[in-house]
Amino acid sequence: MNPRTFEDLQAYARRGRLGVGDDGPVVSLQAPRRVERGRAVRLRWRAASAAGAVLRLVSPDGGVVDEAVPLSGQRRLEPQALGVYQVSLIATPLPPRPGSRRRPRAKQVVADIEVVAPRPTVRLDAPATATLGEPLLLSWRTTEAVDVRLLLDGQTRAVEAQGQLVVHPDQLGRYIIALMVRGPGGQAEDGQPVQVVAPPVIITAPSMVEAAVGDTADIVYRVTGARAVYLSAIDRGERLVPISPSGRIEASVALEPERLRILAEGFDGRKVGKTITVEPRLFSFPSIDQELALLEGGFS
Repeated sequence: MNPRTFEDLQAYARRGRLGVGDDGPVVSLQAPRRVERGRAVRLRWRAASAAGAVLRLVSPDGGVVDEAVPLSGQRRLEPQALGVYQVSLIATPLPPRPGSRRRPRAKQVVADIEVVAPRPTVRLDAPATATLGEPLLLSWRTTEAVDVRLLLDGQTRAVEAQGQLVVHPDQLGRYIIALMVRGPGGQAEDGQPVQVVAPPVIITAPSMVEAAVGDTADIVYRVTGARAVYLSAIDRGERLVPISPSGRIEASVALEPERLRILAEGFDGRKVGKTITVEPRLFSFPSIDQELALLEGGFS
């Protein structure tokens, strides 16, 4: 064997399985052993010292397809059925040389390709933070999954392969969310921890109200984001009195200004306060014209 022929045989062996016969074709076939369904397969082959070549494909259900192909080339396949595909390269020999007693035979090389179910994929989308008591939107999508389960803070529920869900976290801290899927090709999981934070405490109320001495000042207020709301009369030294998060405060107006304080405690323990000053008004005439008319009436 001359060095060039030996190098050719080594190259064939590196590219795939090798079939060799005396004075017959030298064939090689390269194909992947395992592939997921739906993915493309690239076949490469070469037949030397051959008159022709046929590529044979046997599907898992036993169907056979033969195709005449060039002595060297490649082909792209997309197998859809699960199971083992058998690919063969069959090379027909060249005619024997005149006077030769040898009868070259056809050569065949076979490669098996196992087509398996794709691994399921999963993606879960959720914000990194959420506010206590406010809606939290979750969305997800999966592929190749037959069983999809959503884990919400220790509780599991079956859900569709893709969808959305609105939840309302009711506790501060880390809210554990995960999506677990299972399919013919295996299992997959995607998780997202959500930090639940307290809402900001907001007190809506006037800083000052004015009313006539002896009247009652009507103070409208509203507090959001608090788990407890209190009221105190600062100048009287009264203790805190629980009040509702929204409503009206009726304060009697004296000769001296009086300060009231609304104190709100957030869900995280922080406290926010707002001071309201009740200012007395000595006269309560609707207008100067009415005051002058009253005075003139007194002199008539």
